[in-house]
Amino acid sequence: LEPPTAAAAAITGTDAEREEIHQAFLQMKQVGLDFPAFIDADYEFHSAISRAAHNYFLIQINRIVFVALRGTQSIYKKRRDPVAAAAAIEHHSKVADAIRRRKPEAARDAMVDLIRRAEQDFFLVFRPRRKNVGLGSNERGNAISR
Repeated sequence: LEPPTAAAAAITGTDAEREEIHQAFLQMKQVGLDFPAFIDADYEFHSAISRAAHNYFLIQINRIVFVALRGTQSIYKKRRDPVAAAAAIEHHSKVADAIRRRKPEAARDAMVDLIRRAEQDFFLVFRPRRKNVGLGSNERGNAISR
């Protein structure tokens, strides 16, 4: 839902709403690796985009999704990668910039890229880690002795 929401925000967002999106992005950039503050700014960024799209349904869906994603915060705090954090800022920057310039297709494309990067980061966090290096493993990834 977020790519068409970003495109709609680029079209229907008022100057003030597009500035809110930009300010939320700047807040994300400022807090850097302070992950709880980053999460709050990220929520405001995505919420501002939903509001600028002027679609009540999307605003509500965004709230529901954010509550679900916030549950993963403690996992990310333990494994937050500075390189991934910098990449997240870059992707959010492209979304904010496209919306600010009223470029709906660029906003949609930038949001698709942002979501793909977030999926990669999410799956990396939950990737199983091998505990017994040097041992073989069966098809389930469980260590076995040779």
